[in-house]
Amino acid sequence: MLASLQRLDLNTYLPTGSSFVLLVDPATNKVIEQRQLARANPFSSVKEWNGAVYLGEAGVLDRRTPHLDGAIEKLDAVNLESLGIVIEEAELGGDVLDFEILDANHGVAIVAMPESAVVLFDPASGRKTRTLESPSGFRFSQVLVDRERSVFYVTDRDLQNPGIRVYDF
Repeated sequence: MLASLQRLDLNTYLPTGSSFVLLVDPATNKVIEQRQLARANPFSSVKEWNGAVYLGEAGVLDRRTPHLDGAIEKLDAVNLESLGIVIEEAELGGDVLDFEILDANHGVAIVAMPESAVVLFDPASGRKTRTLESPSGFRFSQVLVDRERSVFYVTDRDLQNPGIRVYDF
């Protein structure tokens, strides 16, 4: 089982030093492996694609004033060694809230800028390719991919028309 350690100050909720990813044996509840992450505050769930794991590391998460100090990091699924930063928050244009790697050249992220937006990026080049949705307000929070159907789903908390948005890729 993989677990991420944010290490946040309980008064300010700001990151306090390095964050880590842990490999835990669920039978014994013992930590087998611990690796320091490249950025602070792993905020997303662990994502898997093509033999690697990915974490969205939000750094300082502040909807009013994004600090853009986080990134999406790629880790080797076997030994948890960092394989580098896939894309920086500064390139995405906001704090990483959630993301999915769709395929070798396509990814989708939900970022806070301070409104939430859905952006597309190229994991191979580390470049944002376009903003898919950027309405006013903090509407988007999660994304999930279905590679068999080549679609991804985005939760939309719009007060007038909430739902799950479906996009082809």
